[in-house]
This record gives sequence, structure tokens and C-alpha cells, in this order.
Amino acid sequence: RSGTMGTFGTIKGAVLVAGKSYKAGEEVFCSYGPKSAIDYLIEHGFVPDQCWRTKVSELTFELDPEDRFYDDKLDILEFETYDSAPMDPTQSFDLVAAPGQDGE
Repeated sequence: RSGTMGTFGTIKGAVLVAGKSYKAGEEVFCSYGPKSAIDYLIEHGFVPDQCWRTKVSELTFELDPEDRFYDDKLDILEFETYDSAPMDPTQSFDLVAAPGQDGE
């Protein structure tokens, strides 16, 4: 979750919250989220083994200004994405395919 920190609470930062209790010295793992091998390499400088079985693609959708429901759809996008991209008629989404718990 995002927040502020520092002596005066003016430095923007993030707080990581564990989903369980840990003992002193116990190993903690961090997920970088679903990414392709090239994204890991460019953004983090390494490629974890499991990402070779994970496929990540980006889908981009754009509203057609000639659509008779263009304004209505734009209103929905504004409501659903206001904090990240208000009223942007083009939106991108990550599509992820990864092996399930049984490996398939």
C-alpha cells in the first residue's frame, strides 16, 4: 500500500504487508507479478526460471469515436479508471498464461 514516511511524513513510499507471520531469520519471498522474460531482464536484471513457462502479452483497446455509444463508454472508462487515466479512450491490459498448480 502506498503512503508517506520519514521524520515529517513527507516522503512518498510503499509499505509491504506480509500475508502471514514470519519468524526471525525466515526467508521472505517477493512477487514481481506476471512478466515476460524480457520484462524481468530489462526491469530487474535477472530472469527467474518460472517465467520461461509464463506467457505475457499486452492487449490494447481503443474506443471508436464514430461509435454511437462512444460518450457512454467514455463515461464508464472515466469511472473505472479515474485515478490512472481519466477519460482516456485507449486502455491496455496484461494477458497472462501460466501453468496451474498441477503444472498444466
